[in-house]
Amino acid sequence: MESTQTTQRSAFNPRYWTGFTWLGIILWSWGPFTLNYIRFPVNSYVTDPDGQLIAAPTYTTIADLPFQWGWPFHFIGPDLTVAKAPIPSIASWPMLGLNILLIVLAIVALIYCSQKLLPRFTMISVLVVMTLICLYWALIPLVGRFVGSPWMERLSIAFHFSPILGVVAIRYAEKFGYGPHAFLRWIEASRIMKPFRRRELNDDTPDDSLAAAAKFDQQGRWQEAIDLYRTVVQKWPEQTEYVDNCLAAIEEKRAAGE
Repeated sequence: MESTQTTQRSAFNPRYWTGFTWLGIILWSWGPFTLNYIRFPVNSYVTDPDGQLIAAPTYTTIADLPFQWGWPFHFIGPDLTVAKAPIPSIASWPMLGLNILLIVLAIVALIYCSQKLLPRFTMISVLVVMTLICLYWALIPLVGRFVGSPWMERLSIAFHFSPILGVVAIRYAEKFGYGPHAFLRWIEASRIMKPFRRRELNDDTPDDSLAAAAKFDQQGRWQEAIDLYRTVVQKWPEQTEYVDNCLAAIEEKRAAGE
């Protein structure tokens, strides 16, 4: 049972989260939660024919709001049971609860993916990823001009919940023996990624890779250790006997944990 708890702790215990994980939690939380939070009074503005801003009415209750609110689903919208204008707005609290549940699920998936994939890379690669994310958010308004606001909103939703698909892909790969790092190992083999690799995954000698695999084993991250041991055997066949003993020990731990 102790080894099973270690496996879970390695992914979801905050003590083992990296700085990138915490930064991802902030980015994935701030925008969605603000899009589901509304504070009264709400001030709105309109423009005159010359493009100047003019103060419009201030809304003090949900019923007064003339627009929909909520993300990814609107939980404030027009009350369709009212037939006469002006139609008041009404809030659906179950829909708000669904929004919060989906946002939390995306954050949990992000934590899982970051803990499974990113520890293999240096801070330089993390900065590259963060730069791409910032470019994405900067380009969303530009994309909206060409494809329209509805498609821009769909794109942001797809991007935000993409970690859930990442979890599915990782679990599928582990179930069929490919491991979560099969694609990453292919990327790491390219020369362009050499500056981004950690020293513990040095390709020159098997010592660093074996040490990294042993570290995964000690942390209870057995599938990652198995993937790395298999990579060592592929690159250095003379280590086969030692690796086979390590793999057998991991299987014994797995059986004892179940």
